[in-house]
This record gives sequence, C-alpha cells and structure tokens, in this order.
Amino acid sequence: MLHLLNPKTLEEVAVPNTLISPNLIKLLEGGAQVRLRATRDKPLWIFGGKIYKCTVAEIINQLHGAWTLMTIAGARVVAPFEMKVGDQIMVNAEDYTYAGKA
Repeated sequence: MLHLLNPKTLEEVAVPNTLISPNLIKLLEGGAQVRLRATRDKPLWIFGGKIYKCTVAEIINQLHGAWTLMTIAGARVVAPFEMKVGDQIMVNAEDYTYAGKA
C-alpha cells in the first residue's frame, strides 16, 4: 500500500500497489510528484512522470568506467561516471536508466 499526501489539502490517500507500476514504486521517494485519478475517494490509477530524482544509497561496483548504483528506493542504476553515496541523480522510470545528475 502506498500512501500519498495531497499537498493542497494535506489529505492522505492509500493506494493499492496493484494500481502502480512496479518500476515506479521503486523510484518513488519522499516528495516525488505523481497524479492520482480517483472516483468517490476510490483510487483508480496513478500517473507518474517518466524521470524521477533519486538519491544514491550504495555503490555496488565499478566496472570498465560504469558505476552500478543502488538508490534509496532500491532501484539498480548504471551511471557512466563516478558517483558518491548521497548524490542526487535522475532515473528513467520505465527501464531504470541513468538520465543525468539532479
């Protein structure tokens, strides 16, 4: 279950994980912006962007100039250059590819 907060009303809405792409779930961190489609307070689906800002939580390995990273949300990403834990990166939600520095 994912809990979303409406920034205007501060109302919290519980959304079943079945309504959200598994890739999107791994990329969502506190503060990510998504849109929720609902009817009579029942969530129908969630709209996410294509690119999300993530925080590097772990450096898994470095091989041939590519750095394999783990984000705080648990997504594995390969970056083309050296990164450090705590760096902010942009990640494509469809395939977990590196999309640039945040």
